[in-house]
Amino acid sequence: KIDVNSKYGALYDGLEYMRNAKIINLEDFMASYEQAESDANIKYNHKFIVERAVAADKKDQPKRLVIIIVSSFLAFIFSVFLLLFREKYIELKN
Repeated sequence: KIDVNSKYGALYDGLEYMRNAKIINLEDFMASYEQAESDANIKYNHKFIVERAVAADKKDQPKRLVIIIVSSFLAFIFSVFLLLFREKYIELKN
């Protein structure tokens, strides 16, 4: 019995793994099928109108240049503040 297990054990484990994966896929498919079937059998009492998508006239997000300018300005202010703080710290330390 051990010889059979050592010979076919890996194959059996692989087949068992594939079987379990296929069972899970089948369960997902059945759930999707039931949902699609129930959606297909519903009688809608209103009409949905979907218009074609069009490109936006203006970008919704801020422009890259504005972000770069603001971040550069804030970095400059922060560095000036840091230098002033460092000088004051050295002055108070002495």
